[in-house]
Amino acid sequence: MKTILEAKKYLRKNFEDGVSCPCCGQFVRLYKRKLNSSMARSLIWIVGASRLSNDGWVDVPTEAPKWLTKTNQHTTMKWWQLLERMPNDKSYKKHSGIWRPTQKGTDFALGKVSVPEYVLHYNDSIIGHSDSMVTIREACGVKFDYDEMINEYGYFNKERWLPL
Repeated sequence: MKTILEAKKYLRKNFEDGVSCPCCGQFVRLYKRKLNSSMARSLIWIVGASRLSNDGWVDVPTEAPKWLTKTNQHTTMKWWQLLERMPNDKSYKKHSGIWRPTQKGTDFALGKVSVPEYVLHYNDSIIGHSDSMVTIREACGVKFDYDEMINEYGYFNKERWLPL
C-alpha cells in the first residue's frame, strides 16, 4: 500500500475479523458488545449511588462494592450513553474514575426505556448498534433478580428516591 487512504480502505474491509494495520502494525478489529448482566447490575448500583451524592457523581474506585470494581464492566455503559465519565484533570491519571448516570441511564435502570442489545465499537467509538432492543430486566438475565438488586441498597426505596 502506498497511501493512507489505501490503508484505511484495507482496514475497513477487514476489521470485522481483525487485521494488523499496514502502517503501524496495531491490531484493528470491530467489536460487537452485548449489554450483559454485569453491566446492568453496575448501572443499577451507580444510579442508586448517584441519587445519594450531592452532585450525582460517584467515585467508583473508592465507593463501589468490590464486585463492581472487579469486573469494571460499568465503563462500557458509555457506549449506550447510559453513563458518563467525569473529565480527568490529573495528568498522572488516565481517567478520573468518577461516573454518573445520564437521564437515559436512569430511565433504563428504572425500566422506563429499552436500549440496543448490541453495539459495534471500533477504537472506543460506536459505529453502529443492533436493531434488537433489550430492557434492564432482560439485560440482567434469567438467573438475576432485578427487584432484589434495586432494593438491596435501599436506593430505590420511595422515601430515599429523590427526583432528578
